[in-house]
Amino acid sequence: MMENDKKLLVFKKDCDNGDVLGQTYFVKFLDEDKTCAIFYKPLIAPRYFKEYIKENEIEEAYEIKSNDKLLKYYDKIYTFKSEGGVYFVNKKVDITEKLVLLVDKGMEIDIDLPKFSYEVDQNTIILSKYKKNKYCGYCYVSTPSIVNEDLKKIMISAQEVIPNVLSFVSYNFDVISKKKKK
Repeated sequence: MMENDKKLLVFKKDCDNGDVLGQTYFVKFLDEDKTCAIFYKPLIAPRYFKEYIKENEIEEAYEIKSNDKLLKYYDKIYTFKSEGGVYFVNKKVDITEKLVLLVDKGMEIDIDLPKFSYEVDQNTIILSKYKKNKYCGYCYVSTPSIVNEDLKKIMISAQEVIPNVLSFVSYNFDVISKKKKK
């Protein structure tokens, strides 16, 4: 399901110099515990932009959009979820189990699940808003708890950590953490 209200961010101070990540966000925490935040989107930077950011305790962060960057920075990623006009912040990565049904053009089916256009990239499927295309198929995506037991038999299991990126490789951050510490 399209989760435009969820973002995975890593702060600039936690990144390798020169590492190219996703879109830049300017984060202002609203509480001392850093559990609630808003984003600044400067259209035109003030003359003393660096000083403004420092004085107002605004932090620069980058959005994680690829599995490579997710695996590299997973222990430094914060999850921002929108609710009530602000973003609630957790220093953890959530893994959501998903089921996918790929539909070929010409052999279309119609079921009552969210429908997406998609692109396959290595071990992932990148979802986007459904656009009718006479050459490409589409897919249905849902959480297992919603899908009928018989339909589950023909669907593919995937995991979602990055919003709208489904992976066929299981994430096991405990194993990755042990490898990093060695």
